[in-house]
Parts: sequence; structure tokens; C-alpha cells
Amino acid sequence: YCKRIVLIYCASVSKAFRSPGFPSQGSQTASKRRTPDTSNTFVANGSTMPNEEIVLPAKLAIGPPAPFYFSIFARATMLALLICIGHWVQSYLGGVSMHATDDGKGGADTSKLFNWHPILMTLAFGVFMAEALLTYQVPLWPGIPRETRKKIHWGCHSAAIVCALLGVTAAFKSHSLKKPTPIPDLYSPHSFLGMTTLVMVGLQFLVGLTSYVAPRASLPFRLALGPVHKFAGYATWSCGLAAMATGLQEKVTFLQLGKALSGDALYGAVIRLPAVAVVLLVVLAVSVLYHQVPPAQPLNTDKTQREGLLESVTQE
Repeated sequence: YCKRIVLIYCASVSKAFRSPGFPSQGSQTASKRRTPDTSNTFVANGSTMPNEEIVLPAKLAIGPPAPFYFSIFARATMLALLICIGHWVQSYLGGVSMHATDDGKGGADTSKLFNWHPILMTLAFGVFMAEALLTYQVPLWPGIPRETRKKIHWGCHSAAIVCALLGVTAAFKSHSLKKPTPIPDLYSPHSFLGMTTLVMVGLQFLVGLTSYVAPRASLPFRLALGPVHKFAGYATWSCGLAAMATGLQEKVTFLQLGKALSGDALYGAVIRLPAVAVVLLVVLAVSVLYHQVPPAQPLNTDKTQREGLLESVTQE
């Protein structure tokens, strides 16, 4: 009987030593071998990644994402551009008129009718379309719902198209009503670039109208189209700014030739104001497009990658 009790006790002790909660010396050694090397571990948000490191980007005062004062600067640039073009037209080009005027020689002077063209194109691309691009990221009033921002975006683009069409109409009318000799249409690189931009604007407007304002396509298709529509919008706007710059240069060339400007007259306000306007176009493009720069992402590297980067830098 005593021998049986001893055998039962020895069996129970042996079973306890073999249980998962009581690892043997061999299993302890194996677990030590499987323990990951945490000598180069970065702990973020309570998570540990063995032998890896997350390099966080530095925070710059200018972003990205663009700080709010960038949007204020962009809108101030719009206003400065409009004032510059308006002052140039009113003070140095004779102002604007809704019809041709008598030139005193039996002909018709359409220069004041044409002067609507730079003003309306500045409103189209320099003000309304620029504001439409800023609306989604940084609306005029923070906290505006997305649906409201979409309506503002669509409304600004609609106003830009109306101004652009009126501006082109003013240019064509000033050419055809010119007497005694009408001016030909579409004779310069500026004309072709401008018409190409208008075609792109029209296509963008139709795509946005049929896909987002009054959607006819499925939601998966609209989600896939979103990045393409966004890229095409910025490309179209950039073409519009380029057309404005070439138009200003063309007008300045006509002024230099028509008035035979030379000497100090080449440095007058009639030449300098459009030059300032071109610089403002560049500043406007940079300040608006900077809002589309995505924020920098953390870099997740392991020890092997870091050593390879250091070796390549050393070799260079």
C-alpha cells in the first residue's frame, strides 16, 4: 500500500514538471534564444517593434501642411493682382468701354472694349478659380461643412467660366469692330494657349457637374475619378496663369512698338505694372499649390536599412 502511494506521488510531481506553466531548463534556454533583440527598439504609443526605428520628420514653421496664414497670404495676393491690373488698365490704357469709339479719323477705336479682356481674365483665373481651389483645404470661414465647401467650389468655378467667356468675347469683338481694318483672330501663341485652356476648363466643368454636383456615375467610379479630377483642375489653372502671363507680355510688346518707347520710357509704370503682375502670378501659384503638398510621413527603418544608408552616404 505504501509503495502504491509513493508511485502516485512521483507520477504527479513528474506531470507538474512537464506542464506548460513550469518550463524545463531546455525550454528556458530555447525561449531565451527566441527572445527578440530589443537593443535598438523604438517604443511609440505603447508598441514595441524589435530591431526597428521610426524616424519622425521635423516640424517646420511653414509646414506642410500649410499653416492658415498661407491662405491669407494667397487671398491677399489675389487682391493685389486684381488691383494691379485694374490700375494699369484704368490709368495707362484708357479705361474700359462697352462699345467702340470714334478715333477722329473716320475709323473705330476698340482699345477700350478690348481692355475688358485683361480685367475679366484676372477675375476668372486670378480670383474666382484660385478661390475655388483653396475652398476645400482652407475655406474663408473655418468649420464649413463639406457640402457647403463643394457648393462654394462649384459657384466659384461657374463665376470664373462666365468671366472667361465674357473676356474672350470682348477680345473677339474688339478685333471684328476695329475700323478701317479689322484685327485677325487667333494669330499668336497667347491666343492658342488661351483657347486650349478654355477647352480644358469646359471639360473640367462638365466632369465635375456630371460626377459630383449632379452625379450620374457610381460611387466607386467617383472615388477613382477624384484624384484625376483634382490633378486636372490644378493643371488647367496653371495653364490659365501661363496664358495670362503671355497675354501681358504680348500687350507690353504692342505698347512698346506702337508708342515707340525707348530710353527712360521703358521703365515707366505702363511697362512696370504688367511686370509686377507677372511676379504676382508666380507668387499666387506657389501660395495656392503649396496647400496641396502632403505632410511628411514617418520613416520606419530597421538596422540593416540604416547601415545600408550610412554606407551609401559614406561612399558618395
